Amino acid sequence: MLSDKCGKNSNEYDIIFVDVPYIDNNYTNRELEVKMIKYRNECEHIVSRVTNKNYKEKQMYYSMGLLCLSSYLKKYIKDIKIGYVHYYLNYDEFDALINNTKVVAFSTMTITMQLINALIRKAKKINPNILVILGGYHVSFCAKETLQNNPMVDYIILKEGERALLALFEKKDIDYIEGIAYRNQNNDIQINEFFHYLNPKEIPSPDYSLIDKHLDKMNIQLSTMRGCIGCCNFCVNNSYWKSPRLRDVKSIIAELQFLKSILPKGTIIHIIDNIFTLNENHLENILEEMIRNNLLGYFFFECDTLCSYIDIKKIRLIEKIGVIKICLGIEDSNDDILENSNKKVKFSDNIKAAILLKNTAPNICIYAYWIIGLPGSTIRSLKSNLITMKAVIEKGIIDIISPKVFIPYPGSVFYDNAVENGIDELSTNWELYERRDPPYPYNYKEISQNDLYQCLLDAFDICHSAYEKKFGEK
Repeated sequence: MLSDKCGKNSNEYDIIFVDVPYIDNNYTNRELEVKMIKYRNECEHIVSRVTNKNYKEKQMYYSMGLLCLSSYLKKYIKDIKIGYVHYYLNYDEFDALINNTKVVAFSTMTITMQLINALIRKAKKINPNILVILGGYHVSFCAKETLQNNPMVDYIILKEGERALLALFEKKDIDYIEGIAYRNQNNDIQINEFFHYLNPKEIPSPDYSLIDKHLDKMNIQLSTMRGCIGCCNFCVNNSYWKSPRLRDVKSIIAELQFLKSILPKGTIIHIIDNIFTLNENHLENILEEMIRNNLLGYFFFECDTLCSYIDIKKIRLIEKIGVIKICLGIEDSNDDILENSNKKVKFSDNIKAAILLKNTAPNICIYAYWIIGLPGSTIRSLKSNLITMKAVIEKGIIDIISPKVFIPYPGSVFYDNAVENGIDELSTNWELYERRDPPYPYNYKEISQNDLYQCLLDAFDICHSAYEKKFGEK
């Protein structure tokens, strides 16, 4: 039990959060690296041209989940002492902090698992009695395998982690803690299912005190809800967070007021909701409170949404809020592939939404996610997608396209039902689950990994030439 091992003296932390965010800048292929550097520079240029704002995207991220866990623990446990290590910003403090705590916690993604396992080994070497807690996307869907393969891991928290982590610190009987995986007294793996999510008023704001020294280097995030109505077969957000829960608007405004006190005017904030335009009343309330609290015009925002939840009124609301970049999940131009992915929209629906956005708010930059090689793809469909990418940029329907190779992540339908979807030789070598560099962690019978990679390279070339033609620059 956590409480049995967690006696603390005055110099110890109760818990250290180690933040290992994924950084999309490590390429083994020089050709891809060159194209990506050019692509990022062009994207910043395009956003600035379309929006008439000085746009510079920062490449350093933090784990919102860890910051929210910290806020939640501090709310309920008086004088709890929480430490924080960001792998890319203050890793030099890792040894000292690990040596001075009884508990270390990591938030996992599939692509970061190899690095996190290495850090766990290092933590155990520095402090053999340290307790290791994992949470986040990857281990929520691979809890049993993780505990089987890594005896250094003590607890895994499944999905939304605030209540389970608090229960561990409150010395609750572990057999009755919901949403946790562990080894019982017989050393058998026990998984307590997760059922109950926080209600909207319980959702904490992030604890920015953990990263206040580094905020100027960070890509700032804002969550106005948890959950997603989508059930795409390549995505895990719905199975992880379930149905949307809208955060209390007063809490959102308080967070923005705090950020205003420490960040310069014009800071770009990425709204990490899966569908920011889901609820019209929510948008109206956010706008009203931003006006009332003198926040309007201080920040600029970028957000994600679905074409099904875009109309003229919502576009005008987000434009007033300060959204300058909106991201659409187009994914593929083939309707059969979209249907197989359970997108529940047609390619034409995305195009209609993009045109409506462009006609209603021409200064909002439209950014499209595009997945290369979804199940059902053929050589012909890959080539057709490339032609479509070129057309929608040159016609001014989409401003920026973000192409990535399809990866079936644990917890997704395409991962769980890989064979039925034509996915062969699915690997558990998690370092292969990056969405650009080959080798990829699976194979298709009719499309080679080289076909997928070449299509990715061609997509970047097509985007580059289309951008040159559109802006008349070399």
